[in-house]
Amino acid sequence: MIKFSTLAEFKKNIQLGRKVQSTFHRAIIGRDEQNKPTFGIKDNGEREVTIVQSNSCAFKTVKHDGEVVNSWFYYPKAKEVKVVNNDTLEVYEDNILLLTYQIIEK
Repeated sequence: MIKFSTLAEFKKNIQLGRKVQSTFHRAIIGRDEQNKPTFGIKDNGEREVTIVQSNSCAFKTVKHDGEVVNSWFYYPKAKEVKVVNNDTLEVYEDNILLLTYQIIEK
């Protein structure tokens, strides 16, 4: 994994063609007895960086029907992230873990 200690370093390390391991921590995995959604963890696997911009990047994503599309990740504010073990970016929304990203070395 590529090491970084801040959101700014993470953004610098996002480059075209690099692979990123992504995990979604609020995926709807089913419904309970009251038909309310239940949430779980979904491993999005390794995805290639296809577009890099100053405020966002896009990852190559294969939809269920096989179509290849770009999935956008708009960089959050620094107060909405935490760097863990100098290689994992955790993204929070309302203090709830939403996503984790790791940049994979070639």
